[in-house]
Amino acid sequence: MSLPTVVEIEINSDCNMACSYCPNSLAKRVEEGQMSDHLFEKILNDLKNAGYTGKIAFDFYNEPTLAKNFSQRVKRVKEVLPFSFLEIYSNGTRLNSKNAVLDFIKLGIDKFIITKHEGIKKLAFEKIYDDLSLQEKAHFELRGFESLTLTNRGGSLEHIEKKQSQLPCYIPDLVMTITVKGKVLPCFEDFYQSQEMGDVGKESLIDIWNSKRYKEFRRKLREGKRSEFKICKNCNRISESMKLQSEKHLIGDDEIAAVEKVLRSGRLYRYHDESECEAFEKAFASYIGVKHAVLVNSGTNALVAALMASGVGPGDEVIIPAYTFAATANAVLNVGAIPVVVNINERLTLDLLELERAVTDQTKAIIPVHMDGKSAEIKEMINWAKLHNIILIEDVAQAMGASYQEKKLGSFGDFGCFSLNVDKVLTTGEGGVVVTNSTEQYKKLLCLSDNGLPYGEFEEKYFSDFSPFVGVSMRVSEITGTLARIQLKKIQYILSLYKERKEAFEKELNGAKNFCIQRAYNKEGECGLRLYLEFKSNESCQSFGRVMRDQKILCYPPYIRRAHVAWKWNKLLGENSEIDRRRNSFHLTNKKYNYHKVHFLKSIDHSLKILIIDIDITKSMEYYAKIISKIKQIDEEFTHEL
Repeated sequence: MSLPTVVEIEINSDCNMACSYCPNSLAKRVEEGQMSDHLFEKILNDLKNAGYTGKIAFDFYNEPTLAKNFSQRVKRVKEVLPFSFLEIYSNGTRLNSKNAVLDFIKLGIDKFIITKHEGIKKLAFEKIYDDLSLQEKAHFELRGFESLTLTNRGGSLEHIEKKQSQLPCYIPDLVMTITVKGKVLPCFEDFYQSQEMGDVGKESLIDIWNSKRYKEFRRKLREGKRSEFKICKNCNRISESMKLQSEKHLIGDDEIAAVEKVLRSGRLYRYHDESECEAFEKAFASYIGVKHAVLVNSGTNALVAALMASGVGPGDEVIIPAYTFAATANAVLNVGAIPVVVNINERLTLDLLELERAVTDQTKAIIPVHMDGKSAEIKEMINWAKLHNIILIEDVAQAMGASYQEKKLGSFGDFGCFSLNVDKVLTTGEGGVVVTNSTEQYKKLLCLSDNGLPYGEFEEKYFSDFSPFVGVSMRVSEITGTLARIQLKKIQYILSLYKERKEAFEKELNGAKNFCIQRAYNKEGECGLRLYLEFKSNESCQSFGRVMRDQKILCYPPYIRRAHVAWKWNKLLGENSEIDRRRNSFHLTNKKYNYHKVHFLKSIDHSLKILIIDIDITKSMEYYAKIISKIKQIDEEFTHEL
């Protein structure tokens, strides 16, 4: 089940202005009036039952503040969907006094997007805005109509020039528009409602969104097939930004505008009244389902911060799996502890039996790693850690957004650590996040990520009863914070693209003769970043992989991932692992540790039976259909060779 990122609700169809570029002033609305209480409540309950935490917008060519029960509508959104983000699109004419403005803020509106009418030289709100505090100003964005990028309104209106485009359109994947009478539109430019997808008054909003017809419409628009639909064939909306958004992180105009805003503000340091970093941290904590999140400068330092906050240091051992990026081991070494590397099971995650054999009196923590978007056996490991009174830190660098039994990875352990590196689900170029449910640990993380010298409101809020200590300066700037905040809004859509492509492989290759598609522990909640083809023997895996590569199908065994398998990054471990021998953990103990390749033969054997295919969301479904067809043909012809 997927959910839209934004749900636009037309609570009324009226407007008190007549902008020259607005369809509402050029043609008669298909539907008129105000949305009924019954219909509005049904929409909210449908979203609540689905666990919706995205954006709610009151919009669709009208002035929402004119709705007779506008205040009650806002209150109900915040009551029923407390974790949603409520955004109002308005012309600002009703924000005519400071009291009115403050009343709107008190209602719980997160953001007011105000577009000034072309005939108004200056809104009363503009003067009021200057008198608002920085915190109050954060609720508003004011723009003139001249700054809008006007399109031909989906080709629906003759008044506007028609311009065709074959570039992808992602609006239908992000936004669901619900009209005043409950009709679902896949695009807010469909003024004449020519492409209705359903009626929320008669069926579940979620069922409509996940219907075969709706999914097919979204797929075709992602692939640039605008010509197949009346409202799309003459539309060129967002064509220019698609050149940027074709990248896997969909970096586009939103990120550019957000960074520009930060640069123009002159406020690049995170600790001030309006912090982009803090806004992201709150949103991310809510998304993961934890109380606290701290944004740091790398996924590695997220692990370092978690280890230090846990009290892990010299003389301690930390258990990690043999299949993980070298940074997991590096983080342990950076706090003066010793990584105890244990073998993986056939699913390439930490083996519970090996875990039991590895624990000693010196074991202080365990770091299960959710590799390649898939969960480790996290529930069993949580129980094991509690039994042994050991700290559990989840490494979720490669599985942001994944879940296990409908609970987000990163929320199970004492800490969850994420990466925002360029090759992860979301990116800020570099960056990381560490999350926790412990307020005491959160305060430690704040000290560790800074310099241990809090001041002002920050000190009063967190350190009135907690003595700060020396930190290691892991802070990031507001540029990273604003990029992370915008990227987070796209995570659901990005993951849906990965899953859609991986599911195509799983469906079509389900009956393969020479291999099986390995299922994750969290089949329904995995990210879908990579496909594992599992073979019965090392020889058949290598031979099959050779044929696939001959057919230009990129695949590889995890065995060769130099930075991700312990038998290749083991040279980082041991008595020569530090530039300064005095900092080397291995010189502080008489215990001998051996990381020779021979100790990982079990892991090597498992990894030699797997072929990995990376999923690329910039590739179309047609592209992958051809790849799948080739693999099926190889599988059929390869049978007799085994």
